Amino acid sequence: MAYVAPSATTNIQPSIESGARPLPVQQFCLDSVASTGRVTAPAAAQSITFVAVPKTGKYSCQITVGIGNIAGAAPNNVRLLAGADVVTSLTLVQIANTLVTYTLILTLPATTLQLQAINADAAEYLGTLICTAMSATG
Repeated sequence: MAYVAPSATTNIQPSIESGARPLPVQQFCLDSVASTGRVTAPAAAQSITFVAVPKTGKYSCQITVGIGNIAGAAPNNVRLLAGADVVTSLTLVQIANTLVTYTLILTLPATTLQLQAINADAAEYLGTLICTAMSATG
C-alpha cells in the first residue's frame, strides 16, 4: 500500500465524543531526591554526599564529582555505593574546581546511594547526587 499525503482540506484534528475528556499524559518523572556535599581531606571510606532512595525502582541518576580549591586528588578515588555495594568508581579530572557529570540509569532497592572517597586524601572533594524515579514500586 502506498502512502497518500493528506489534502489541504483534510481535517486531522482528533475527535472527542460528546461529554468525553482527553486522558492526561502520564507523568514521566515520579519523584526526585538530591544532595550536595563537600569534604576536605577525607578519611578512607568517608562519605562525600548521599541520598535516601525511597522506593524500589528504576532511577535516572545525575552524579557530579570534582575537586575543589585544594587540588591533588587521586584520579580514581571516588566510588558510588548503593547500600554497602559498590556500583562503580568515578574518575576525577585533576584540575582544581573542575567537575565531571555522569548519568546512570540504575535499578535500585529502597536504599542509600552514596558518593564516597575510597582512600584518605588531602584534596577537597565535591559531589552532587540527583536521582529521579522513572518507575517505582512499593
